[in-house]
Amino acid sequence: MRKSVLVHLVLICVFALSLQAQTPQYYNINDGYVSNSFPFNRPLGKAVNTLFMPGDFNQPTALPAGKKITKIYFRISVGGTRTFTDLRILLAQDTLTLLTRGSFYTGPYDTVYYQASTNLTATANGWMSVTLNHPYIYDITKSLIMFVEQCGSTGSGISVYNTDLPIDGVRRVWSIGGCPFVPSATSDSSVVNLGLDVESALSVNTQTEIVNEYSLSQNYPNPFNPVTEISYALPKSGLVTLKVYDLLGKEVATLVNEVKNAGSYSINFDGASVSSGMYYYKLDVNGFVSTKKMMLIK
Repeated sequence: MRKSVLVHLVLICVFALSLQAQTPQYYNINDGYVSNSFPFNRPLGKAVNTLFMPGDFNQPTALPAGKKITKIYFRISVGGTRTFTDLRILLAQDTLTLLTRGSFYTGPYDTVYYQASTNLTATANGWMSVTLNHPYIYDITKSLIMFVEQCGSTGSGISVYNTDLPIDGVRRVWSIGGCPFVPSATSDSSVVNLGLDVESALSVNTQTEIVNEYSLSQNYPNPFNPVTEISYALPKSGLVTLKVYDLLGKEVATLVNEVKNAGSYSINFDGASVSSGMYYYKLDVNGFVSTKKMMLIK
């Protein structure tokens, strides 16, 4: 009897953990009442452009500054399993507060997720998660603009909850037909019930894998506005300097100037105080020197 009770308790804990794993850290709305098939539950493909205002992601508490998005969640109204062709998620940030009726947002995007072919499974009234290929540094003072597209799918279900907002303006624009996508003349004020998982974007992150050689990675995103992430790897400890220069060779910022142990690191450069243009960043450690270019566009 005791063994049976113990097994039962373990199963309950595992089930609870599995539910918790599918709950976003932050979300905008959790009570949407409009079930919509865009963009997932469309066999011929679909694209949806949605704008989220600063402060929208305030449940269960307000999303703090200095974070990067690592996973996106969609709250599901109709569950199912589908195989998608060319599923893509793009993110952008801007100071605008509304989209334009009959037009997709035309500013620069970062492609944060892409799979030529992928399967997604979702449960009604739950959250469906998508882990980003490229984490996205999120400025909570600006609007977040999301573009989700897929060029064809097989299977059944996967509709999402949307909430009609009491505003006079456009928060969602969708496509006519499949790829290539053309914006519909019809738009509305609905926003998808969206969740986010985030991690710190402003601190240096150390990984513990074994590093065999020195390296300096290309910054991401690039071009950027105004924050970008720079990663580097060290096979052994040493005094590390990582500096940013403008085209004239003038030092703009010192990102690192200290002894570091062997490992992989990342740190952010915030270009809010400098003008748009090309910049160089240079890593110097134990005689290894590497320089790369990056573009700031405001």
